[in-house]
Amino acid sequence: MRLEEESVSQSIFAKQIGVSPSCVSEFFSGKTEPSLKVERNISRVLHIDPAVIPGI
Repeated sequence: MRLEEESVSQSIFAKQIGVSPSCVSEFFSGKTEPSLKVERNISRVLHIDPAVIPGI
């Protein structure tokens, strides 16, 4: 994922997309999936198509 490519910490990324750092951790581990609103925020922050986000 681009997060590592851009050297952004999960806590900074979480703040940018409007969720807690623990939510970001759960997205990456596959425990939960982001809501549609959070998917849109992720795509905006990472400059990617929202269609590629489900299941991160």
